[in-house]
Amino acid sequence: MLRYVFCYFEGLIDPLPSHNGFFYKKKPTLWYFISKIKVLIFIIALAGLIKAFVDVGVIYIVGRIIDTLNGSDEKVLYSVNQHQLLVLAAILFIIIRPLTSLLIGLLCDQCIRAKFSPLVRWELYMRTINNDMAWFNRAHAGKISSAVWQSGQAVTEFLLSILQIIWSNVAYIILVIGFMSSLNFAFAGVIILWLIFYTTLSLRYAPRIKKLSRTSADASNVINGHLVDVFSNIANVKSLSPEGNEGRYISGYLNDFISKSVGFLRAITTAETLQILTSSVAMVATGYLSVISWKSGQLTVGEISVIFGLVFRLEALLATLMNQLTGAMRAIGLFNSSLDTLCHDNQVSDPDVAIPLCAVEGDVYFDNVLFEYERNISVICGLNLHIHKGERVAIVGESGSGKSTILSLLLRFYDPDSGAIYLDNKNIKSVNQADLRRHFSVVSQDNILFNRSIYENITFGCDTPTEEELIIAAQRSKCLDFIEKSTDGKNRGFATLVGDRGVKLSGGQRQRLSLCRAMLRNAPILILDEATSSLDSITESDIQASLNEVMVNRTVIAVAHRLSTVIGMDRIIVLDKGVIIEEGTHDELVQKSGVYYTLWKQQANL
Repeated sequence: MLRYVFCYFEGLIDPLPSHNGFFYKKKPTLWYFISKIKVLIFIIALAGLIKAFVDVGVIYIVGRIIDTLNGSDEKVLYSVNQHQLLVLAAILFIIIRPLTSLLIGLLCDQCIRAKFSPLVRWELYMRTINNDMAWFNRAHAGKISSAVWQSGQAVTEFLLSILQIIWSNVAYIILVIGFMSSLNFAFAGVIILWLIFYTTLSLRYAPRIKKLSRTSADASNVINGHLVDVFSNIANVKSLSPEGNEGRYISGYLNDFISKSVGFLRAITTAETLQILTSSVAMVATGYLSVISWKSGQLTVGEISVIFGLVFRLEALLATLMNQLTGAMRAIGLFNSSLDTLCHDNQVSDPDVAIPLCAVEGDVYFDNVLFEYERNISVICGLNLHIHKGERVAIVGESGSGKSTILSLLLRFYDPDSGAIYLDNKNIKSVNQADLRRHFSVVSQDNILFNRSIYENITFGCDTPTEEELIIAAQRSKCLDFIEKSTDGKNRGFATLVGDRGVKLSGGQRQRLSLCRAMLRNAPILILDEATSSLDSITESDIQASLNEVMVNRTVIAVAHRLSTVIGMDRIIVLDKGVIIEEGTHDELVQKSGVYYTLWKQQANL
């Protein structure tokens, strides 16, 4: 039975919703996420009010029972006698109180903690993954990862602090003031003054605590990012750092985090001390008034016990309330810091009304394209290049000539500063980025794999292939033999885990898996960015033969430094400082005795 109850509440929130393109263009706010569960928040708030009423009611009933035991009053609550009062207390304790706590627990734990926190992380992950490449090139991967994860935790902590403790305490305070007023308004006056001083201190220190917590959170994100950077490059750290731990660099950021945390914690300590002093004065004043009222016959012993019970509980709740307010302020600061880290106004964005790409043939045209990574530093200068359907084109040139930039522009990692790029006579800025990239198979020189199985790596971004298609692609990319022999100690073959960034494989093996993935993807346009740079000569020759088969009836754009890989291309483009200076077949360019011939002569040792 209890299992079905858990399942019901766990199913109230979908943690992995889908979104349209508009979601990625706006910066989410705290209210954006809270509004998704506003009905649940209302129910939790109502349950918290009932729970506070029960807490006050129980203390009140205990006081009345004391009066009946003392013989002060036989009819303690209208016409309710002692026996009936005990039954009422039992109902409140055994039924109402546990049920409200269960409801609050189910909504807070099974809904908010279990599903709402992942929802926030998922949505910010989806928002972040759609940031453009320019942002990722500037941002720190470790800091991004930390911000995505902490955002869900921060929103959850804020909500639970407000709903489970702060709201329940506020409701309790309101009920206490009401009860005190019914006995003697002087008591209510003491409580109100107490709250005014307490709130004044909170309001004075809360903004400062929020600001300092934001600073501390930013420093925390920075150091987390650098720790991830160190651990993900541990081989370089151990080989290049004399002590193998990069201590001085990390200690600087750690000291910065400590200095910012110290100010945050000083503000908390000062505020807590002043509030405890305020509470102590208020409790002494309440005790003094109670004694005077009892001597004058205005209060019974039971009522005094109720007052002291409420006041002592109130003092504990106020201390908790301050801690929760501090935690809530810190959570908001952490969440806002995460949003500032993750949310970015993209320079490359999808159009409001996109043109669909269907049955792409692979005709590519660069029309007077100009592009600058930095202002006034041109990388591509007025490029005009037409690559026909099914044509195999190689782009060569010295490092920094703009070869890889052309590929990045074609994949819309960046947009040209002027000019346009067309695919089948459609401006690529008029189609969705995901729709555009679906028609490309890419093999890059950075063959970094995910920390997943071989199967998951080579099928990444592909429609689910059949076993036969998988085996054929592995054979053609010359990786089936080593895949079948691979093991991570637990899994074998295609199920073998390759380690962080494919560290368990050699460079050549990683490159062959990337080629296998490209073959499985089977897109109409094949991009090869130094696709065989990590292979030995024999394996390169074998794979080049396989690539020649894959290139049939496809548009191929290959960037290469090793000119031996582009001899058979239909056309070779020689690039220098973003400008085409030569083009033609291998034989034609060699006969010209220009830049290409010079490069060829150097590599061929002629």
